[in-house]
Amino acid sequence: MSSDGVVADEAVRAAWDAYQVLEKRTPAEERQQAQQRLKAAVDSVGREQVSRGTVFLVGC
Repeated sequence: MSSDGVVADEAVRAAWDAYQVLEKRTPAEERQQAQQRLKAAVDSVGREQVSRGTVFLVGC
């Protein structure tokens, strides 16, 4: 999150991917792809930024 409270787009997308990984109704192949995107996002923007993206989604 920047100093003005903006959450990175990639972090919000990664938060949605985390939901898809946890959702039991998500097909296995889709879950695996979401898991790969989530890992790439954590490597790119960091775990803290992805956590902020999750808080943003929950707050919406």
